[in-house]
Amino acid sequence: MNPKKQINNISKKNKESFIDYCLNFYGKGKMYDIKATKDEIETALETRLNDKIGILREFSKPLSEIEFDDGSFDREMIRDIVLTLRGEEPWETIFSPVPFSKRKIGELIWIQKNKSIT
Repeated sequence: MNPKKQINNISKKNKESFIDYCLNFYGKGKMYDIKATKDEIETALETRLNDKIGILREFSKPLSEIEFDDGSFDREMIRDIVLTLRGEEPWETIFSPVPFSKRKIGELIWIQKNKSIT
């Protein structure tokens, strides 16, 4: 059995829960309002789970090879996939890129205002 085939196999219930989680951040009128729709989030999730070409430039490998854990890391991937599929720039390229592992709360807002990283 190929372990890569099972790495991102999630249940329908977990998918629905994760979609709601993303909408609570990126839906119309929410905290980081990009006016994402449920359809866009669903499409982005399927793209994230099945990506074989490396749709997001900030990752060195296809997203399907990165384990899905349904947390903020995946939520931010979904946001950037939604923007990419719309033909817009993902946040990781709009702002001075900050590796996910080095991000702090409010850092994106500070970077947007100052256009540099300390």
